[in-house]
Amino acid sequence: MNLSSFAGVILEAYVEQYKGVALLTPVLIGLAGNLGSIYASRIGTCLHAETKENYGTVEFTLMAMNIPVQFVFLLIIWAFGLGQLNYTVWFFLTYFSISMICTWICLKLGKIMSLTFWKFGYDPDNYVIPYLTASIDVIGTLFLVFACTILTNTGAADMSITPTDNTTSK
Repeated sequence: MNLSSFAGVILEAYVEQYKGVALLTPVLIGLAGNLGSIYASRIGTCLHAETKENYGTVEFTLMAMNIPVQFVFLLIIWAFGLGQLNYTVWFFLTYFSISMICTWICLKLGKIMSLTFWKFGYDPDNYVIPYLTASIDVIGTLFLVFACTILTNTGAADMSITPTDNTTSK
């Protein structure tokens, strides 16, 4: 799928420019994509069963599920010093914020896509999840790169990778 390939191109372009992008990306987009997929599947099930869904409650619950997972992830990478990241308050707040934004976008996209595909006679269970996860791959990667750029350029956290000189002096 071209959309997922685009996320890979973005990741490849910036993985050697910013510290932690390779470490943070899978958790950021994986969790958002999984929560969005759960939501899309739940909506599809309700549409097939012709039952009403309380969208607000489900969205709130899924957003709330993001919080402890991201907190534990950030705690683990900080405690073990993974990714050679500059762990500042601004880093944690920025990563957590983009995590919540990506999850919210994924939930909204999942809802819109599920209802739209159903309206046009397509089963959301078969069509929504691949497009949804590919979309959040691109969106999440772009947000993470943007956050690294902002953190580095403002001096809030140095996310840039400094090239090392591999030459030896004699």
